[in-house]
Amino acid sequence: MKVAWALVMLVGCAEQDAVGTRADASVSGASSDVSVASIDVSSVDASADGTVDGTAPEASCPGMDGGSGDARVPANHRAASSACPTQRGPGAAVEDGPFVTCDADVDCTMGANGRCVDNCGVGGCPGLGTSCDYDHCFSDSDCEAGVPCICRPSADSGAQNLCIGGGNCAVDSDCGPGGYCSLNAPTQWCGGRYFCHTPCDECLDDSDCPTDVPCMYFASVGYWSCKSCGPPPPGQ
Repeated sequence: MKVAWALVMLVGCAEQDAVGTRADASVSGASSDVSVASIDVSSVDASADGTVDGTAPEASCPGMDGGSGDARVPANHRAASSACPTQRGPGAAVEDGPFVTCDADVDCTMGANGRCVDNCGVGGCPGLGTSCDYDHCFSDSDCEAGVPCICRPSADSGAQNLCIGGGNCAVDSDCGPGGYCSLNAPTQWCGGRYFCHTPCDECLDDSDCPTDVPCMYFASVGYWSCKSCGPPPPGQ
């Protein structure tokens, strides 16, 4: 009789322990769910710069859609490299200012198509003196790998052909199958480089943005957005 009673007590205690364990697990799970739900994921910054090795981060987000279900093609993109003009118009230097290093184009003999220009470029900033500038390139092959050669508008222009680095593409094929490589806000002080479009882009062209706001690539987030650079820093 004592043995039977002991067995009853043992079974009862075991059941209480099991119930208590399930209850604790249930409470713990509920607490864990509340804790996870309360995290503001939008405030988490994965990194200081949204790029990895110069490329946009992996993301699952919709791209710009043209209405047909296919991705829209940017109005301006660099499908392939092209040969630049080998002829160059004359410089237009104004001989005044504290730093005059040339008087005429014939003084500029240290590179290809040397021109005597104002110190901040052709047709700009008279009063700061003069200096020589030269063509950097005549095709992409004259630049470092992955860097495009940006041509002057015509053989009559006095502007340089320039190797423009600092982006992540030179032509569309650098952006993967079906990708597009576009010039980033050339009229903005912080623009002027080529970047791939991404699935996360908020715009493809300036026409997608409000008046006077360009569509431009921001490395801090890794995609194109309707924003401006803001005022340039001192001396820029």
